Amino acid sequence: MKKIILPVAIVLPMVLYAQNRTISGTVKDKEGYPVVGASVYVPNSVVGEKVTDGTISNNALGTITDDHGNFNLEVPKSAKKLTFGYDGFDTETIDLTSKSVYHVVLRSVFDDLNLKEVVATGYQKIEKRKLTSSVVDISMDKINQKGVSSVDQMLQGQAAGVSITPQTGSPGQLSSIQIRGNSSLNGVKDPLWVIDGVPMEGNDVPNLKDKNNLDDLRNYSIAGLNPDDIESITILKDASATSIYGARAANGVINVVTKRGKKGNLNINITANTFINFMPDFNRINLLDTNEKVDFELSLAKRKDLSFRSGNGNVARIISAANELDNYKNGKGLSAETLAKINALRNNQIDWWKELYRTSINQQYSASISGGGDRNNYYFSLGYYDEKASLQQVGFKRFNLTLKDDFKINDKIKLGVSILGASIIQNKYLTDAGAFTNPNYYSRVVNPYQLIYNADGSYAYDENINPNLRTDSDFVKFNIIEERENTQNTLKTLQMMSNFDLEYKITKGITFNSLLGLQVERNRSEKYANENSYYNRAYVAGTRYYDSSTKTNKYWLPLGGILKNSSTDFFNYMWRNSLNLEKKIGKSELSGLAGIEIRKDKKEIINTNTFGYNDRNLNNIPVIFRNSSDALDENYRPFKNLEYENAYVSFFGTASYTYDNRYTVFGSLRYDGSNLFGVDPKYKYLPIWSVAGAWNVSNEAFFEPAKEVISNLRLRTSYGFQGNIDKSTSPFVVGNYSTASITQGNTENTIVVLSPPNDKLRWEKTENLGFGLDLGLFRNRVNLVLDWYDRKSTDLITLKNLPQETGFTSTSINYGSITNRGFEIGINTTNISTEDFRWTTSFNISTNKNELISAQPSPNQKRPLGLNKPNDAIWTVPFAGLDKNGLPVFEKDGKIVSTNDFFALEDPYAAFMPGYFVQSNLNETQRLALFQYQGYNSPKWFGGLSNNFSYKNFEFGISGTFVIKKTVLAQPSYNFTQVDPGQNYQNEILNAWSPENTGSNLPRIIGRDTPEAGNAYNWFGGVDDMNTYYAFQNLAKDMSYFRFTSIRLAYDFPKEWVKQAGISNVKFTVEGRNLFVISNGHKNYFDPETYGSIYAQPIQKSVTVGFNLQF
Repeated sequence: MKKIILPVAIVLPMVLYAQNRTISGTVKDKEGYPVVGASVYVPNSVVGEKVTDGTISNNALGTITDDHGNFNLEVPKSAKKLTFGYDGFDTETIDLTSKSVYHVVLRSVFDDLNLKEVVATGYQKIEKRKLTSSVVDISMDKINQKGVSSVDQMLQGQAAGVSITPQTGSPGQLSSIQIRGNSSLNGVKDPLWVIDGVPMEGNDVPNLKDKNNLDDLRNYSIAGLNPDDIESITILKDASATSIYGARAANGVINVVTKRGKKGNLNINITANTFINFMPDFNRINLLDTNEKVDFELSLAKRKDLSFRSGNGNVARIISAANELDNYKNGKGLSAETLAKINALRNNQIDWWKELYRTSINQQYSASISGGGDRNNYYFSLGYYDEKASLQQVGFKRFNLTLKDDFKINDKIKLGVSILGASIIQNKYLTDAGAFTNPNYYSRVVNPYQLIYNADGSYAYDENINPNLRTDSDFVKFNIIEERENTQNTLKTLQMMSNFDLEYKITKGITFNSLLGLQVERNRSEKYANENSYYNRAYVAGTRYYDSSTKTNKYWLPLGGILKNSSTDFFNYMWRNSLNLEKKIGKSELSGLAGIEIRKDKKEIINTNTFGYNDRNLNNIPVIFRNSSDALDENYRPFKNLEYENAYVSFFGTASYTYDNRYTVFGSLRYDGSNLFGVDPKYKYLPIWSVAGAWNVSNEAFFEPAKEVISNLRLRTSYGFQGNIDKSTSPFVVGNYSTASITQGNTENTIVVLSPPNDKLRWEKTENLGFGLDLGLFRNRVNLVLDWYDRKSTDLITLKNLPQETGFTSTSINYGSITNRGFEIGINTTNISTEDFRWTTSFNISTNKNELISAQPSPNQKRPLGLNKPNDAIWTVPFAGLDKNGLPVFEKDGKIVSTNDFFALEDPYAAFMPGYFVQSNLNETQRLALFQYQGYNSPKWFGGLSNNFSYKNFEFGISGTFVIKKTVLAQPSYNFTQVDPGQNYQNEILNAWSPENTGSNLPRIIGRDTPEAGNAYNWFGGVDDMNTYYAFQNLAKDMSYFRFTSIRLAYDFPKEWVKQAGISNVKFTVEGRNLFVISNGHKNYFDPETYGSIYAQPIQKSVTVGFNLQF
């Protein structure tokens, strides 16, 4: 292998030649990606300078390529040759003709293996020809998209075996990422993110199907990274790749390498983008319009049998105010005056979507300066990102600063310093007062005639919201526009990641490396609601009590604003020291790594609640609690402090042996210790290890005749263990401080024990077996990667029920186990490649089968445990249609049975108070047995498809992701026992079964007094604690879809146009993101990804226009 050293990119005046000419062009690799920083120079035969092994010495005539692989060089007319070189590629020399533009393709020194030089795993760089692991190496040039807040969105569909699903369109929120399935029950399920070799904390994504998690503002460390600062991303999937990371790598590793300075001229890069986020397509939700809603309320008001919130809705209020409700229920008509008032509602055509959503214009800018010389390389960048969601008052703003400096002290010592800083501001709605304060939900249920303002300009309040929460004289007033104007929810984050690395070359082939990584975050959350908000009014109403001395109701919460602050300070350090060995003896190559790593993270959280707050003078009124119980209530507690501190120590090593570039064996070993576990000494350390091997078949002599067709054939296998941590558990006693009245009149401080100790609690681990094949065809124009894996996760922490005499309901134990088996295919093809036109395609598809092998049922289990079924199984009850009265019937033992028979219902008080009570004679086990397995929420098949075209100065790319057969469960459009006239519904409710519409499969709207309702009203109306109505089989479907994630057009301005302005390159880009999605049906929802969620923000559709300048 020739060693190519990057030249100093300085073009000195050549006084020896009177006449010069300009040569320009591009340098790319065989896949069509630009080779950045490649040397372009006139050989010494012309210049007269010494060139050794591709190194430009002294003052040779040359330059380097820019970030797009472009070069521009003035050469003597007498020059006959031009040489191109880059580290890891064969040096290429071409003959100069009369042409002035040349497009050069460099071949990797390992091109026969269809490999680039190295893969960065975070601990070491491994030559791909020696790689035995299942990894995906992704260049940012390939996936960089505009108008994207975080890099995880760019990775969608880019790697086989990596499922990335956005759960909300809220900016700054990470997607759900699974690499080769789910390997934990309660522990971390997300991959480990590593930035420049340092593992990052704070990227665990909660279940965003939970409304509370969806509405909370939270910061992720990866969201603070500017995508324009990223050089490449490597995804590590199997045990041999990830076991070096020990007990945090069972879910895979995503290693991010950020840009550094390169030897050469000063390079200035400026990028500016403006992107538009469009309003969602609200027609998909299919809500009742004003006329339909008024008619629907009239039909409900007629019915004597309906009592659930029957006074809600403006129609019922108008009729009741006229004292005509009883007559109307008895079949009499309404007076002309009453009808006029009702029909006046039809004129209120309020477009609530436009009131709550918007089309927003957003900005993204970045600028960088980089360069270097023999002793120092530098990189400095600034970034600004400002995205306003399509939902009003929701936004994400980020400022970035990156500074990197690399120093070569001498031939033995290299030092590196990097600082990545970010300031993030997130804004969102405040929803702690109820689901309806979530505008995504409220826009679905608000009546279309509900006014925003009264005729006098005052706010019109929605009386249908939470009608049971009242003050002494009236309902608690709610207007969502007023709420948004008088509340705020803001999270401000300061984030810094710093790395300090040292490399000391002890002797040839042996180096010592030391890396110190620091991660510091300060999060400041502020939730504020002034006295003019529903949030505030509801809080005050909740503190009402009866004062016996005055015989009046009073409120112990003072009037004024409510301010809730949360301050989180996080600090993490990692110090790693290692010895690295690289040795070649004849045909044998030996590499090894051994080291020690210590890590500690500390988090302190301070929560404060301030009541009676005046935002003008910043004063507040102290709360006088009635008793200690109120003072300890989390809703009113004035101060709460939490501290977490975890420490780890690890010993690790790897070894690799390669013979004759044909056979490679690899092994790794790591011991992890932590204060999280290890009360019992034998569980203190977790050994993680792996072995792997690879055979480069195409390097065998017998394979030579086949190389014209099969240019690369490589077999891989690996076996080993990965680890995982469940930080939500502890081997120690866990409790909360509280108070209790031990004796009458005396209150004592107590500790409420939440979980008992378990000194046997230990790490979770995953056993992994994998086989892989890398295949290149037709001189690597077609490249195929196949992988099969079998993973078994054991010792998973789960809950175990305890006997009542212990005083506890359950405790955490290592008992659970899960298996994941799957197959992955990745294909990259060069379809057409000429001097002017190029077309490449990337395609990947994966499948994973997940099974829950063992687990303990949790207390109050609401769905079957599902052993030998996927961990994310969807369970339904076998709904079989409606009976002659429009009530649900079910399939049981091959027969169609009624609701009464299916659930074994009876009314225990039927003899003297019929219709008010119901119970099931089935025990919990029998009721769980009523559910049947419907499918699983993870996709059966998933992947991505990209096509990229280039013609002269134009580039066009189209990318998408797809899912095939993912079982999803919709929300029923209405609860047929609790239809509230005061809220809106999807228009399919008009097709509910009725005596006039017996052909419908939508249940009849019933009340307590519906003669045929029987026990169904009380059962589905609240007694059924398993909520089986929301698990009817007809609500489930197998979802498949294809989303066009990016459609991009770019144009590089000709060099001669921009050269006169002192600019080396100008690129103009137009890109559309998430513009189209094709599915087999996601009716009543914005997106197939958020199907079933009525709280999630829609996935953003956007168009970006931008440019890039290079100097």
